[in-house]
Amino acid sequence: MPDDVIAFFQGLGFTDPAALSGAIETAFCDVDPASMPAPALLDHARRRTADWFAVVLNRSERDDDAVLTIGRAAYLLTDAARRWPEHFLSEDPLPQAMEQALRRVSPVPVPRAKPTPMLDQPLDPVWAGEPLKRIFGWWSPEAAERRPA
Repeated sequence: MPDDVIAFFQGLGFTDPAALSGAIETAFCDVDPASMPAPALLDHARRRTADWFAVVLNRSERDDDAVLTIGRAAYLLTDAARRWPEHFLSEDPLPQAMEQALRRVSPVPVPRAKPTPMLDQPLDPVWAGEPLKRIFGWWSPEAAERRPA
């Protein structure tokens, strides 16, 4: 198995050799790794893991990287690779404690930001002249323009 694929699973917290081997075996149970180039192996592992995290965490992000980031954080924070390695990428229902732990530590999704119109505002400081003149009685736009920047 290529080093980058092994590093991907180690980055999820799989440090025990048996658990690491099991995670890799589970990730590639539906394909023949020997027939795939190294970059395709990593893409397959990332896609499969992102899809699993999306289901487990009930996330609807369209971007695999976003789901992987959230899922990896939750997986590491709960130490799931050590506590429940046999359930990684499982299609069977997860233990309730595992599911609750992962969902509890994953960030809450927020609505997308909506663009709002911003009215054009002059960048000229002269607009403040009248209020300042009323308050202090001495401000003038000419003096403001002559002042060094």
